[in-house]
Amino acid sequence: MKGYYDSEKKNYRFHDTSMDYLQHCLNGNRNPNYKSETIPFSDLLKPNESRQSVWYPQVNRILGLVRNMRDQVKAVWNSTDDGLDNEMKAIMTAEIKDECQQYIKAIHLNPNTAYRLLLAIEDPANKDISRSLFSMLFSIPNDNFVSLLEERREPLQGIVQTDAGTIEIYGRRYRKVPLLSTKTA
Repeated sequence: MKGYYDSEKKNYRFHDTSMDYLQHCLNGNRNPNYKSETIPFSDLLKPNESRQSVWYPQVNRILGLVRNMRDQVKAVWNSTDDGLDNEMKAIMTAEIKDECQQYIKAIHLNPNTAYRLLLAIEDPANKDISRSLFSMLFSIPNDNFVSLLEERREPLQGIVQTDAGTIEIYGRRYRKVPLLSTKTA
């Protein structure tokens, strides 16, 4: 069941669907003060307690690169005395972002360092660059980031109607069940 707009309460009613999750994401982007009950990004990762092989200088260098890139982009958009129109500013910022992306792409990361970088997205100290960092890390073809997410992947679930279900839709009760895998061996 999709969420719906309740005109009496002037509020969107959410349910446990992918479209409602999308609505939470949209609300969060429109209003930074929007509070939703979505899970933190770090919960998508399998816990990794191994800190021995994290190369912190590499983590700090990448965070510094993203922070520097973000500052350069802001400087381009905030400049008024250079006579550039918005199209030229957009081209300049795209070049700055591409240069940062190419530099990060050239860095070889081990899985533990990649894990630490993904955790840095939610670190309050990196709040100013969290979106840029997320975009940079997932726009480069580094298999470590994707494989870290895939380690935690759970089987898809569907719902079936049952009297003992915990999900109620239009007065009927349902429960979650794992779906059969569509992969073939």
